[in-house]
Amino acid sequence: MLNLNYNIIGAGGFDRYSKEEAKGFIPFQVQYVVVAGGGGSAGGGSLKAGQAGAGGQIVQGGYCVEPFATYSINIGEGGNGGAVSGSLAITTGSLGQTSSFGIITASGGQGGVYQNAVTLSFFGGAGNAGFYPPSNGNGGSGSQWVYNLATSSFPPYPPFAHAGELISSSYYAGGGAGFIVGPPTIEYLIVGGGGGGAGFASLTDVNNGGGNGGKVTSGSFVAYPSESYYAFIGQGGPGGQIDPAVSIPTGSCGTGSYISGSVTTLPFYDFAEGAIGGRNGDGLGNNGTGSSGINGLQWADGKWYGGGGARCIGTVTYGGLGGGGNGCAPYNLTSFDRYGNSIFPAQIPNTNTGGGAGGGAGPGNSRTASGSAGVVAFRYEGTPIATGGEIITSGSYTYHYFTASANFNLTLSDLLIRPGAPGESGAITGSNGTNNSGGGAGGAFYNMSGSKGGSGFVALRYEGAPIAEGGQITVTDHYTYHVYTASGQFYAIGNETNPNSNPCP
Repeated sequence: MLNLNYNIIGAGGFDRYSKEEAKGFIPFQVQYVVVAGGGGSAGGGSLKAGQAGAGGQIVQGGYCVEPFATYSINIGEGGNGGAVSGSLAITTGSLGQTSSFGIITASGGQGGVYQNAVTLSFFGGAGNAGFYPPSNGNGGSGSQWVYNLATSSFPPYPPFAHAGELISSSYYAGGGAGFIVGPPTIEYLIVGGGGGGAGFASLTDVNNGGGNGGKVTSGSFVAYPSESYYAFIGQGGPGGQIDPAVSIPTGSCGTGSYISGSVTTLPFYDFAEGAIGGRNGDGLGNNGTGSSGINGLQWADGKWYGGGGARCIGTVTYGGLGGGGNGCAPYNLTSFDRYGNSIFPAQIPNTNTGGGAGGGAGPGNSRTASGSAGVVAFRYEGTPIATGGEIITSGSYTYHYFTASANFNLTLSDLLIRPGAPGESGAITGSNGTNNSGGGAGGAFYNMSGSKGGSGFVALRYEGAPIAEGGQITVTDHYTYHVYTASGQFYAIGNETNPNSNPCP
């Protein structure tokens, strides 16, 4: 609760004095913070979530106490959570109870009063007894204990030089965390089919171009529940065949890949072209020139796609990263001349990188290899919220890889809701508020009862050694603190030896 870094000393070591013995004792001022109980969260329902509770009110300032007077301390409990609701009826969370020091009273935090479906995101609880919740799913901010805070309505403060000084670094009475309701962002990759390698025009021809890698397109879109997106996979172009009557037996183009679907706002479509095939002797590889294939493009998964096929120049040459095929390989080693390096992930066959085929070898081969087929991939943060393709979890992301045309389907609506952040000292989603902090309860998930708010506390302090009884008494940095986590009494004895300490106004 309080972060004072103090050592506990014994309490109750004072004798009670009679009025006659009180002569010479004078009133003294205490600084106080009174924190009420936090509100409970509303209950959840079918496809509905309950709003978080608000933090209890914080009242702080200075107050003049009389010698040998007793002041009641009341500690408010947190409000109870609402029950599960299977209908449209709202089961609200209870208001937190008040806390008080004498006549100084702090009101309990508002219980959760909303229960809504996934179209809204204002389930967070307000901080410091605010009635209206924040506009998003995060809990409202609490407050710290500050010396002579000017907003108190209780007796005027003396003109001390330390007004606004931070007493404790702890925060109190933050709102509970609700939900951030919104569709997820889906990142995607589209790779067109690679071009086939060039054949050769004569039995002595050894200079045959590699196919280009398929075009690589990436981006992102916002997806909504129960929507479907079609992933079409383009195929690699066949290699050029031997034909002495044709001076340039080129490889065929690969076909394009695309994603199409419908979102709430507008239809979605994106396309990646297939690559052109290799030409006799031109050495093309992903729009580059030379003998080796040029590297493809690297996506968010860290791997390469759409590498260019290598040109055959009489010796083995190597395709680019991303599935580009090697050139001049014997035709019977199809895995060597069709597909290059850096294939990812292991579950995805080498036939789906969009790489261009390598240029064919010379005499003895009837044709070169085809380019590899394309691939479509989706990724998003968190655990799976969709079906379709090969599903792989890596780090904090889920990936869906498509090597054959199929649908990518968003699934359960409730998986599109994520918890908000609690306000300082507020509870996380679905949790009770921390006792003696005044924090609001966390919002309830679907078909879940609301949670209980955290209880409040009262803390008093004055300069110097103890001159009162009650609560947990601690001394640190020349101040005495009386901290109450349960109801009790504060018995003021008063200043006698040093009337200039803690003077009343």
